[in-house]
Amino acid sequence: TLFRSAQYFAKLHIIAGQLSMNFINNTSVIYTLTGMSGEVSPGDKNAQCKIRIHGSKKKVNIIQGDIIASNGILHIIDRAIDDVEPTLESNAQDTIMAILNKNGRYSKFRSLLKSSDLGQRLDNEGSYTVLVPNNAVLEG
Repeated sequence: TLFRSAQYFAKLHIIAGQLSMNFINNTSVIYTLTGMSGEVSPGDKNAQCKIRIHGSKKKVNIIQGDIIASNGILHIIDRAIDDVEPTLESNAQDTIMAILNKNGRYSKFRSLLKSSDLGQRLDNEGSYTVLVPNNAVLEG
């Protein structure tokens, strides 16, 4: 839906916590509210630093930073972050296997799970944390 797309796009531009320019310039990775990671690289004469969201081809430049508000910090960027498609979306009603089934990027791992007794376990109730490799990782 349009609401979910807009919400996801907005979450690409929000980081949990208050990260000052000093902090951002001294880290190599940030995470947006979508869960997507962003690679931080040093700035130049036109930017205080640059950020590229995983899966995006373009970097955004922070051109003005550390605008303090009562509930956070704003940093002005020179363009919108590419609307990187979510790889998986949370759904507390779905099992792990059902969520993996919704995106073909993880079909090889899902098939591997199905061919073992783990697939059946992950398709039922329980409490698990799964680190999921995409198809490209499994092919490489």
